[in-house]
Amino acid sequence: MNIYTLQSLGLPEIMLWLLTFAVVYGILSQVEIPRSNSARVIIALVSGFMVLFSAPREMVSVMSEMASSLILVVIGLLVLIIFLEMAGLKTKKYIVEKDAQGQPVGEKPANILEAYSFVFGLILLGIAVLVFVNSGGLNLLGLTNISLPSNLGSWFFLIVIIAAIWFMVREGR
Repeated sequence: MNIYTLQSLGLPEIMLWLLTFAVVYGILSQVEIPRSNSARVIIALVSGFMVLFSAPREMVSVMSEMASSLILVVIGLLVLIIFLEMAGLKTKKYIVEKDAQGQPVGEKPANILEAYSFVFGLILLGIAVLVFVNSGGLNLLGLTNISLPSNLGSWFFLIVIIAAIWFMVREGR
């Protein structure tokens, strides 16, 4: 089964509907409005169908490209996190452990993801922007005059690798 078969079966539309449903349901659950869980589901279902019916074909195409790219990014990030945890990289930063009442009990060394969560968040944001641009998101926004180099993703990946090596070398001192 290739990608064209999935497209003919309506996978891009399903992904757009599912994304809309998940976001709306997640937001409604987080703010707990309305109180009934079934009402949240109905609102999220209707919102998903309304977006699906009103979305232009170009938007569905961009969302499909983004979904497939983000799946690859998530798998890559999971593998990276697994390798970082298996390597047991620790930093010189410590995290305060607390008991059930919130009282400090002790300290433990932070792993690299805990110590540099802001940096990893910026890297994830950069990856999301690159996926959006690569999927044709600039055309969707009406920015057709902007031409980006085709190897922009490679440069970003190289910068991330250099930054990761720099963090590891700096922590080893």
